[in-house]
Amino acid sequence: MHASRLLIVEDHPILADALRMNVLQLLPRVQCLLAYDLASGLEMLLEHSPIDLVVLDLNLPDSQGIDTLNAVCQLRAVGPLMVFSSLQDPALPQICLSNCVSYLCKSAPLPQLMSFLLKSLAVQQDAFEPLEDSAAILQHNDELAALSNQQRLVLSQLAHGKSCAEIAGQMNITESTVRSHMHAIYRRLGVVNKSQASTRYWLWAAGHGRGHH
Repeated sequence: MHASRLLIVEDHPILADALRMNVLQLLPRVQCLLAYDLASGLEMLLEHSPIDLVVLDLNLPDSQGIDTLNAVCQLRAVGPLMVFSSLQDPALPQICLSNCVSYLCKSAPLPQLMSFLLKSLAVQQDAFEPLEDSAAILQHNDELAALSNQQRLVLSQLAHGKSCAEIAGQMNITESTVRSHMHAIYRRLGVVNKSQASTRYWLWAAGHGRGHH
């Protein structure tokens, strides 16, 4: 059983490295590969198969727009693929949908991107296995199970990239109440930020078959 592999195809080195560092902070044993153009990305897909998830920018030095997506889809017939692009094309989301490809605009907040990455890697059998031993996993499950129903709902929305204002509106509570729940959640789980809390949620959700809730 191989360690989960993530391939990020992004021509901006600073952004690519930032994504890699965020992933490794949450999932330190995932193999995270970087490619800065299409040719390198396709080469890595062949050399490092299987790749569990590909995050793809469409505007690369050697390929632009939908041609980039088509090239990767031709080589990668199956497996999770996400377009992460600032390309201004109103047809792009529908094109991605028709090809069973996820789409996220680069203007989306980082927690939303990280939530998607964690969800996608969670479907792999060993994505989270190396991180903690069984006793620790059970302990974290107990910690999350000890949250109130309302706290778990807040945590779920945080993990899906929702803002405090959006959560407050959906749950018909004040933003200050949302923040109070967040502080209580962080304290209970022993985490310090949204990304760490989201990781705990997706670990728990994957183990309980709730990856799409």
